[in-house]
Amino acid sequence: MPLAHPFFGPLFLAGLLAAAVWDMRRRRVPNALNFGFALLGAAYQGSLHGVEGVAFSLLGYVAVLASVFMPYVMKLYRGGDAKLVMAVGAWLGARDGITAFVYGVVAGGFVAAATALAHRQALALPAAERPDTAHAPMAVAFALGAVAAVCWPLWAPGGS
Repeated sequence: MPLAHPFFGPLFLAGLLAAAVWDMRRRRVPNALNFGFALLGAAYQGSLHGVEGVAFSLLGYVAVLASVFMPYVMKLYRGGDAKLVMAVGAWLGARDGITAFVYGVVAGGFVAAATALAHRQALALPAAERPDTAHAPMAVAFALGAVAAVCWPLWAPGGS
């Protein structure tokens, strides 16, 4: 039995929107928002499927952690961005969480290009001297990736 997606439930969308807006304004996503969002995902799955749902959520969180760990270590993403996509894994499970990460990476290219165009003068400065606004708000990209993963999964529904 496949476990349920949030089907754009209001809490799912509100968490994504809050993270994206926060990142656009401050170029960071707070831990409290990310961990609260992950816990809501586990509670959501648990309320629908009991212990199996919580396990599904935890597996999604850990699978996305494994996927985002090396890019994070390589400093491609900041910690809040990585934790946000891990929280998405808690909502969507391993398969869709990784799909959301992949879609988010693609969206991140567009977000980074738009940020670079908007802040091209700041990009001429050494990295240590650049203002935070010159960094791409990757929470926007990962939020778009999460929505895309729900709308366009990379496999047939009910498949393995």
